[in-house]
Amino acid sequence: TVMGSNVVISGPPPPPAPTGSPDGVYCDGDAIADITASGTSGTLNWYSDSTLSTNIGTGGTLTPSGTIGTTTYYVTETVGACEGPAESISVTILTLPAVSAGPDQALCENDSVILAGSGALTYSWDNGVVDGSSFLQSVGTVVYTVIGVDANGCENSDSVSVIVSADPDITVVNDSSGLTAASGYTYQWVDCDLDYNEIPGETGQSFTPTTSGNYAVVLNNAGCVDTSSCFPFQVSSVLEQGWQGEIAIYPNPSSGQFVFELSANHAVDKILILDATGRLVELISVNNRGRLEVDISDNAAGVYFCRAEGKESSRVYKLIIE
Repeated sequence: TVMGSNVVISGPPPPPAPTGSPDGVYCDGDAIADITASGTSGTLNWYSDSTLSTNIGTGGTLTPSGTIGTTTYYVTETVGACEGPAESISVTILTLPAVSAGPDQALCENDSVILAGSGALTYSWDNGVVDGSSFLQSVGTVVYTVIGVDANGCENSDSVSVIVSADPDITVVNDSSGLTAASGYTYQWVDCDLDYNEIPGETGQSFTPTTSGNYAVVLNNAGCVDTSSCFPFQVSSVLEQGWQGEIAIYPNPSSGQFVFELSANHAVDKILILDATGRLVELISVNNRGRLEVDISDNAAGVYFCRAEGKESSRVYKLIIE
């Protein structure tokens, strides 16, 4: 329409902004849904910037990039040569919490285990563990996994290994040839009469003292340390000097009933029966008797020691209860 010197050009109005899908919030690693838009009958154009200068796709759907953080996408509709205003859709991808189950732990039998997660808001453990609460684990290695959830509802996991080692077996065999500890550990023999001082160089499973006294062994199993009872030991030279009291013991092994036959010229005053830990089981006064019937059958099967003591010397014999 021409009116004087003014020219008025009329045509169809630009289309309205498309209707877009809601903004989306995800945790890293979640499946991210495509964003969608719908218009009238024109072409939908997607842009990565608000100035609409970088076109990244056309059509009713767009697959987000998956970049951590918030990314805003813009969509317009074009009808003919007319492009309408943009609709914005934001997609936020949140980082996962840096969950930690803590360092691996090496403990001894009957030590309390405490597992506590960090880096999140709430924590859930497997194997029935309650975060921050103590519990006991059997000997062996167990791997525990914790799932931590942050304030945004994003979760992550971590694992920790707990190794529980058995306490050492502190059984010691004490016979006339020396002292022998249980196998499978590291050893340090000590002198009980000298305030448990370490005996230099005596780090083997067996130890033959060179002087009479009381001795024990410190056993170490992967950092789990225990000390045996103290055991009396008489070196051979002392036993042989002036010893009057050879003893015949039978039956040995037995069910716990033994006969002790002492030589005619014995000088034995008393007999001590000890278990393998050095605990006194029976104390017998000899009173010049030549034959003794001893019943220790109410004790558990195993190795025991009979220590015959005179006024100036003593000797140790091994007893076995089957």
